[in-house]
Amino acid sequence: MFNYPQLGRQTQAKIKGSPLAEIDDVGHLPHTEAFDKFIEALLAFLKK
Repeated sequence: MFNYPQLGRQTQAKIKGSPLAEIDDVGHLPHTEAFDKFIEALLAFLKK
């Protein structure tokens, strides 16, 4: 399997000024695996 936390950090580092919302124990489908945590992170991003 892939190391999604590491891939997320690497991708963020390549996109200047990008935010990263890490959700523990979730793979590549956070919107289905941890819906409430995903929505929380999404709403926090949209409020910026």
